[in-house]
Amino acid sequence: MEAEESLRNAYKIRKELLDNSEDSVQMYAWTADNIGFLLSNYPERFEESRSLLLDALEKRKELSHGQASSEVAWTLSNIASLYMRNDLHCQEAERYFKESILENQELDLMAPETHYSSLAYVYNNYGIFLLSYEDRIDDAINCFKKSIRMY
Repeated sequence: MEAEESLRNAYKIRKELLDNSEDSVQMYAWTADNIGFLLSNYPERFEESRSLLLDALEKRKELSHGQASSEVAWTLSNIASLYMRNDLHCQEAERYFKESILENQELDLMAPETHYSSLAYVYNNYGIFLLSYEDRIDDAINCFKKSIRMY
């Protein structure tokens, strides 16, 4: 797959160039997040995907200095999406969806409606996740309604 090969090359280069500068760390985290999300579509690559996404999350949290961050919210969402595809990690999926929602809500307080598309995306995916539970259909519908209102 050409996309994977390109991302792997970029990841290798950015890892070699990684230093303590914010630009270097940010570019490394972007690449780790992108390849981790790409690999999340392949169940047999779960562990590699998780490792890349968790590494990206760690770097992005460092860069955010405890402040709300759209990059942190995005990676939390990507991790949740990875976990929702694996029946052994349902609790982690829900935890990361909720963290991503909270991060996006914090961003919304700082800049109202600016992050609605990201939050709508997370609510939509969380709703899809909740549909797998018969007793949570109402919760899923509420997530879809929130997502639609934001879009």
